[in-house]
Amino acid sequence: ANTAGYGPYTIVEGDLGGSYTLEARDDYWGEERALKRVVQRSIPEPGSRLQLLLTEEAVITWGLDPAQLDKADASEKATVTHVDSMGAVFLPLTDEGAWGDPEVRQAVAKAIPYESILQQILRGRAKPYQSLLLPFLPGFTDEYSYEEDVEAARAVLSQVKDPLTLAYAAAESTMEQIALLIQTGMRDAGYELELQKQPQAEFDTKRFAGGNAFWLDQLATPGVASVTYYFQLYTGDPAAVGFYNFFGYSNPEMDAEVEKMFGEDQDEVLAATKKGQEIFMRDLPMIPVAWTGLDVAHSKAVAVPYAYSGNGVVEWRDLVLA
Repeated sequence: ANTAGYGPYTIVEGDLGGSYTLEARDDYWGEERALKRVVQRSIPEPGSRLQLLLTEEAVITWGLDPAQLDKADASEKATVTHVDSMGAVFLPLTDEGAWGDPEVRQAVAKAIPYESILQQILRGRAKPYQSLLLPFLPGFTDEYSYEEDVEAARAVLSQVKDPLTLAYAAAESTMEQIALLIQTGMRDAGYELELQKQPQAEFDTKRFAGGNAFWLDQLATPGVASVTYYFQLYTGDPAAVGFYNFFGYSNPEMDAEVEKMFGEDQDEVLAATKKGQEIFMRDLPMIPVAWTGLDVAHSKAVAVPYAYSGNGVVEWRDLVLA
């Protein structure tokens, strides 16, 4: 309805809720685009999207699960390119009742079968997610990360009586499989975790409104490769930084370290970055589970030239002919 006159493409027809057609602008200021005309269609079923790709009726598709990505990768017509985006699987956890005790939260982290999730569910397409930060950010450390330790988890969780339900979106089959493994891990640690599959609309509403006490998701956020952006987003005042600080986590100790991250002395900045990760991984307002990045399934006729995508998006204008 409102075309910006400087973009790489212009919308020539279509409905943004279903299908629309883009054509490359002749007067675009940037590099020439490999794809001159693009028809982008909404296909809700991932299996249908995969078939369109394998039959060469689609150039690129999104939202395939790991098994479908393997099929695309093994085909003659398609391939999968991995991009180190911010995409990650994680578990925000309420601080109400017993769950506000850092020792209890740490026990939950120790009950999670990380390696099984990485290998069995994500099929080796993800890496450990071991801090608030991701490995390519300056100052990252995995020194405060957690590994599965059922005995240590049982020593704490077997004493917890407060109920807890893990929510996940019904549309995400991979999230359901991960949720089942987490439930099994906590059961082995002496705690009976309830699961709740929610319709996508309900899950999305509760995700940003704090309606779930414990939930599993994969988001390509934050979208900026910046240490301070991460810390402000997940540990700052929710009124100031937005809704990704899901349960309003903050404490003065963390705030003091974040302030130092804006300083000019790089040694002090790195020291504060490390201390901030220590505090975050001690308090665990959200539990990191797996760093998925972004797997792009596409035709072998095009290539994805990214090594990194901050917001988990590969744009049409950036595709090149293979």
